[in-house]
Amino acid sequence: MGSISPDGTPDEFSENCGQPIKDFSKVSPHSEDDECYTYCLADIDKISEELGIPWEKSKDQPFTNSTLYIGFVWNLEVQTVSLSQTKIDKYSVAINKWLIRPHVISMTPKSISDPPDHISARD
Repeated sequence: MGSISPDGTPDEFSENCGQPIKDFSKVSPHSEDDECYTYCLADIDKISEELGIPWEKSKDQPFTNSTLYIGFVWNLEVQTVSLSQTKIDKYSVAINKWLIRPHVISMTPKSISDPPDHISARD
């Protein structure tokens, strides 16, 4: 572990943000959507390749205020995280199937998509 700085935080996690972001806007072609940024995905891909960092280009997503990541919708503008419609649909179907079961069956649950059978909705 790194040394501890006077404010009590580990040095290894401190970052010097005193350097300005390098402007790549004239280095590579930018799409209309990327014109407002100083870099684009092509710049990230090029730098990652030069540094030998594996980068899965098929997972690149255009810059935006809202993005889908690990099944959640992350909205930076309004600072929210919500379930994607795919997850909402998946869990709604699973819960509805579980609610309509007519009787109780004892079973060990494995996940929300396999809810506990020992609890059932009463008609």
